[in-house]
Amino acid sequence: MLRPALEGIRTELNAFLETKIANGNNGPIVRLMNIAGIDQNGGTAPTDAVIMSLVNVEEETTLKNGSIYKQPTISTVVRVNPPLFLNFYVLFAVNSTTEVTYLNALLLVSNIIAFFQRKAVFTHDNTPTLDPGIEKLVAELYSANFEQLNHLWAMLGGKYMPSVLYRIRMLMIEDTESEPGSLVTSIELSSHLL
Repeated sequence: MLRPALEGIRTELNAFLETKIANGNNGPIVRLMNIAGIDQNGGTAPTDAVIMSLVNVEEETTLKNGSIYKQPTISTVVRVNPPLFLNFYVLFAVNSTTEVTYLNALLLVSNIIAFFQRKAVFTHDNTPTLDPGIEKLVAELYSANFEQLNHLWAMLGGKYMPSVLYRIRMLMIEDTESEPGSLVTSIELSSHLL
């Protein structure tokens, strides 16, 4: 579910940015790629393009207390693991090496913030490209302090680029396999059958 979620967001963001700015080439403005691996093997980060990169995944623990039993019919019970809700952190960065590309990078980052301010919740009603297995995604700006930013960019192995970090919440991973269970049909108290 993680890949379809990221691709759905990328498609929507790319369509929004194409209406706002022209990047001078026919390729997508938003590229879903690992920012940590860009400088390896002599590669360089593309300029005038947004690099969208997953930087962390965490469990949403507030929604963890689901029941492990479901009753599909009145006479059957099945045991399933409760759904797992994930939050994932996505970094949107723009490479800039000259004054012109830096100004373009600032424009792109501003437009990314505007996009998520306009569309913070992704559902099937407002996002037709959203995978049918995903019910809803909620995007929140994640404001990292300087120390956290330093650790993030050190972990990624690169120098800071104009960027913005978002936490995307509520991606549900659900087990589709179940085990048969048994119903409680009677209760015996003090040797008396009820």
